[in-house]
Amino acid sequence: DVDLLKGIRHLLYDQGYTIKGVQRLLRENGAQFIIALGSGDTAAAEAISQQKQAAVREEEAHSAEQERADAAEEAAIMGSPKSSSHGRRLFGLIKGDDDGPVAADGKRLSKDNRTLLQETLFDLLECKRLLDQVR
Repeated sequence: DVDLLKGIRHLLYDQGYTIKGVQRLLRENGAQFIIALGSGDTAAAEAISQQKQAAVREEEAHSAEQERADAAEEAAIMGSPKSSSHGRRLFGLIKGDDDGPVAADGKRLSKDNRTLLQETLFDLLECKRLLDQVR
C-alpha cells in the first residue's frame, strides 16, 4: 500500500526512527497507525494507539483471570497437603510448633509449611529413585 510506504518513509526520514523502531511501531500498533502518522493525522494515530493499548489491557486481564481459574481448578484437583499423622520424620522437619527449621526471615516455619516441605522432599526423593532405576 502506497500510504503505508509514505508513513514508513515519514518515520524514517522525517522523524528519525530506525528501521527496527518502525518495525516495532508497526508490530505493536498496526499498519493503520503508520498510515495515520504518515498522513499527519495525529488524532487518528492517537486513537489507534489507545485502542491497541485497551485491547492489550483487556487481554492481560483475561489472561490473569484464566490463570486464577486454572490455579483454583488445580487446587481443587490437588487438594490440601496431607497431615503429618503418618508419623514420618525427616531431618527434624516435623517437631513441636516451637521447634523446627527457621525461615530466611528468622521466624519458625508453621507446622503446615513444615509438612508441605517434608512431603515435597519425599516426592523429590521418590522422583530421584525412579530416575535412578531407568539409568
